[in-house]
Amino acid sequence: MNPRHYNFQASFNSFAGYLFPSLQSNNKFSTATRSIGFIQYLSTKAQPLGNPCPPLPTLFLQRACMYGWNPLHIGRIAGLSLLMAGSALGQQKLLAVDPAQSKVNFTLVDVLHTVNGTFQVQQGDVKFDNHTGAMSGIIEVGVGTGHSGNDIRDRRMADNILDAPHFALATFEPKKMHGTIAPTGDSTVQVDGIFTIHGAPHDMTVAMKVHIDGNHATATTHFVVPYVKWGMKDPSTFVLRVNKEVDIDLTLVGGIAPVSTTTATGTTPAAPGMAHNGAQ
Repeated sequence: MNPRHYNFQASFNSFAGYLFPSLQSNNKFSTATRSIGFIQYLSTKAQPLGNPCPPLPTLFLQRACMYGWNPLHIGRIAGLSLLMAGSALGQQKLLAVDPAQSKVNFTLVDVLHTVNGTFQVQQGDVKFDNHTGAMSGIIEVGVGTGHSGNDIRDRRMADNILDAPHFALATFEPKKMHGTIAPTGDSTVQVDGIFTIHGAPHDMTVAMKVHIDGNHATATTHFVVPYVKWGMKDPSTFVLRVNKEVDIDLTLVGGIAPVSTTTATGTTPAAPGMAHNGAQ
């Protein structure tokens, strides 16, 4: 079949639906991907016409012209593909956590009273994609930084229960987001991730409340850590019985910005106005 006689839209829809059934959702990135894939397919199946082509700026357009495609149409497709791919990248955002403003509160109950305290967030970055729900990054908390107002209790918690000399950090690595985060105002999403404490990873899903105001973001969540079940020492004595679970309230504050090309290639910049503190 002479490629010049192709009905482009019909051919594109037919082929794309066959080759990319998983990408048939009406989203921009799928359209861009299918456009490029369709053109690459035609260039391997069609035969050159041998007609001279005008000078074109890229091999992509030159090859398309060789196979009988109108360079104007190819240019439009290439431009659209780049635009759509760029739009998909624009869906990715980076939260650069400010440790000085972020905090971890904990609550532990025993038979006599309730212990409230804090841990320090060491550092963290979270990247999320509203388009796909993909998340990445890590939040690090120093387990030896616990403060409850009683130095003896805090040292025992750090050394005997959390074993801070061997496991200095507790971390959370987000992997998947269910729901979307609005560009401004309040949102609630479910986040799947891996919580690691005392050297052991645990799958966890938490409800994350997010508030965005300009380039500033606050994310909060509550979860329970069954520390005894997870292999840590029970601080209970014969007289004093302590709850075997501890309630955690995590607050992350930082700058939020679109993921840049530099970030996408592996260098993580701080969001506006935020600096990273090294892990301690």
